Amino acid sequence: MTGSISALRIFSLTFCIFLFCACDTSPTAQSIVNFDKLCNIYKDNDGKYNVLNIPSAKMYDLMSRIEKEIPNLMELYGHVVNAAPEERYQLIQQVAEIKTKKKWDCPAIESFYSGK
Repeated sequence: MTGSISALRIFSLTFCIFLFCACDTSPTAQSIVNFDKLCNIYKDNDGKYNVLNIPSAKMYDLMSRIEKEIPNLMELYGHVVNAAPEERYQLIQQVAEIKTKKKWDCPAIESFYSGK
């Protein structure tokens, strides 16, 4: 039963991310800027916190900053937070690569969600 719930959850998240990518018609150049901004927000964390040890007030500050600086990515985050923490970076990376049409990587976000 757990396996089918997990598979359904992954399918649902993938479908939601597909819809996010398909419905958003922003230019690729703007998408690159947005995902670079997102990476910089996580870089400002300087590795002090990760998904396992961040105080709720700091997480609120992080999400508020993303909402303020790159509001069009908040819809993505609405879907990403439903994934298991260890799956979140991969989902963000997939969307970034679809939207920017280039390889995208952000070690700061990867580190944050890996809990290291």
